Amino acid sequence: MMIAGLALWLCSAAGAAPPREPAAATGPAAPAHTPANAHPGQAATLTADVLAGAAARFSEGAEPGVAFVLERAELGGSFRALPWFEAALRLEAIRSAGAQSAFGIDGNSLLPRFTYAWGGLAPSFSLFGVPVTSTLRAGLVPEPWSERLEPFLSTRALGPQSAEEAALLDASDLGANAGLTLLDGLIAVDLSVRNGEGKHEIELNLDKDVAAVLSSTAAVSLMDEQLMVTTQVMARHGTRGVTSAPEERAALGAGVAHPGFHAVGEIVWARGDEGDVDRDRVLVAAVGDVTFLARWLGAVARGSLDLTEVKLPQTTSYGASIALFSDLGHDGKGTLPRMRALGGVAGTWAEPHAALAGIPAANTELRVFLLLEATARAEALAP
Repeated sequence: MMIAGLALWLCSAAGAAPPREPAAATGPAAPAHTPANAHPGQAATLTADVLAGAAARFSEGAEPGVAFVLERAELGGSFRALPWFEAALRLEAIRSAGAQSAFGIDGNSLLPRFTYAWGGLAPSFSLFGVPVTSTLRAGLVPEPWSERLEPFLSTRALGPQSAEEAALLDASDLGANAGLTLLDGLIAVDLSVRNGEGKHEIELNLDKDVAAVLSSTAAVSLMDEQLMVTTQVMARHGTRGVTSAPEERAALGAGVAHPGFHAVGEIVWARGDEGDVDRDRVLVAAVGDVTFLARWLGAVARGSLDLTEVKLPQTTSYGASIALFSDLGHDGKGTLPRMRALGGVAGTWAEPHAALAGIPAANTELRVFLLLEATARAEALAP
């Protein structure tokens, strides 16, 4: 609970500072883990994000229940020195016992864990008159696929990005990545070499994952406002676990960001999953939000289809959620801090295509929630 309390304190403290107008007012803001200020001196950024409330859960074979929940508590910071050196880290609160754990720490206490922690270089230069921004990072580095799409999501109240929530990609991994951005994002390439075990595990074999993400982002005018549009593709080859089980990923994604709406779509194909070389999966997912009444009322919806095939049987999982939100008098222009109230319903359905002994014919779960999302950001500059 210490992280949640500290994050909430930061949210309130940041409210005393003059409001900042990030790029989200006319397009997507820079990811929270990327130092966004190009000041030639030093720049430090501190961010906090809390999502808490109450939820009622109804599932087959279990008694319905209502509980207060802490869905997310994150605290992050970034630092930029000189025009080219940068570092960032972010902590998240997790339960000490997982779904498969026999016991946790001090019961099932909340513990802090690094989401990412990296240092690197970010020189900018001109190549034949073309502006170029490059990055070279090492440590617990973020997943470039998610990092490129994250600015096109206005909220994560319905969950993390779909590929991460389905455990087809991890938010970060130990390794290094290099990026090159030309023409203000019109062309961007990210190359990564990582362990392949994700942020929650050490290296378990001698192989390394290699991945490439190619993306393109452009701005157009729509209804007298700026509309940001991005498309990207990814290919990854690697292994997982002590058996070096092959895992391959290919993905196609797109996103749009406008002061009145946001949307992200993902299609991810996987061969090999959770160390099982015979498991193939295809995930199709989309999330979007729209503001009906600036500052006071909007809606966010999400849907997914996850087809898993492990020789036999084949299972199809569906997920859908929808919520109404209010920014509680916020100016609606993307400034931080922001306090957003959300209420909605989410459901999941899983159906095996073949009836086998010991496997239920279907599994459904319904969740009704009322949440409060608090986000804050503070910056300090030095000449």
